[in-house]
Amino acid sequence: MLVYKSPAKINITLEVINRRNDYYHDISTIMQTINIFDVITYEPNKDILISSNIKELDSDTNLIYKTVNLMQNEFRINRGVKIYLHKNIPMSSGLGGGSSNAATTLIALNLMWGLNLNSDKLISLAQSIGSDVPFFISRGTALITGKGEIVERLSDIKPMVFLLLHNETILPNKTYSMYKAISKNEYTSGQISHEIASIINSCKEIQSVKLFNCFDKIAPNQFPTYKKYSKSLEQLGVHEYHLAGSGPTIMVPTTTRAIAKQIKFALWDLHSISSTIIQTTTSNPNEYII
Repeated sequence: MLVYKSPAKINITLEVINRRNDYYHDISTIMQTINIFDVITYEPNKDILISSNIKELDSDTNLIYKTVNLMQNEFRINRGVKIYLHKNIPMSSGLGGGSSNAATTLIALNLMWGLNLNSDKLISLAQSIGSDVPFFISRGTALITGKGEIVERLSDIKPMVFLLLHNETILPNKTYSMYKAISKNEYTSGQISHEIASIINSCKEIQSVKLFNCFDKIAPNQFPTYKKYSKSLEQLGVHEYHLAGSGPTIMVPTTTRAIAKQIKFALWDLHSISSTIIQTTTSNPNEYII
C-alpha cells in the first residue's frame, strides 16, 4: 500500500500572453505548492476501484480515473488499483486539486507497477491529462510557460506564509469562463514572471516582491463575493491580495505567521469571513510520502 499527500498550489505570478490557434492561451506563471493536501491511498487490485469522501468524485470522470486508464493503455498493464481519495483541497478553487491528484497518481503507479519512468517521461504523460498536471510532477517552485506544459524547475523559495480566503462561489466552467472574459488589454509579455524567476534562482527570497495575477482585474465581475472580500481586506489595511490561479480563492502574502493570524482573526471577528493560514512547500519528494 502507498499513501501520498497530494498538494495544492498557488500562483506567485500569472500572465496571459496571447490566444493560440488551438484556442488555448500561452501563459507565463510561477507556480508554488503549499501545505494543503489531499491524501490518496493506493493498493494493488484486480480492477480499478476509486472512492472518495466526496461522493461526486467517485465517478469515472475523475482525473484520477483518466490517469489510471492512460497508464494501463500506454504500458499494457493488465492490473488494476484500489484508490481512496480523501479530499481536503476545496474543489474549483483555483488551487489545482484535480491536477495534483492526477500527477500524484502518475508518481504512485510508476512505483507500484515498477515502470521506472523518469521525471521527463512522467511530465510527458502529464501533458496529455491537463495543463496544470506537469507542474505537480516536480512540485516546489517552477516557471510554467506554453499552455502549461513547459516546466522549468526553480530553486525552492524560503518558506513563505499566505492567508487564503475561501470563496464559495461556483462558476460553471470556471477556467474557460475566466480565459474568455479576459481582454487583450490584460495580456502581458511574460517578463514579470521571468524577472521574479531570476530573483528566486539568485536569492530564493521573494518576501519583498510584488506578486501579479492578470485575472485580478476581472475578478469583481466574475465572483459575487470578491468585492466584499477585497473591501474587508482594505479596511484592515491589507492592500496586496491576489486570486489564487483563476480563482475564486484569494491569497494574501504575509511576512510572518503572527501577522497572518491577526488578519485571519480580524476577518472573522469583523466580517465573518473564514480563511486558512498556509505555507509554501518544497520539491523534496519525501515531503509528500506518508
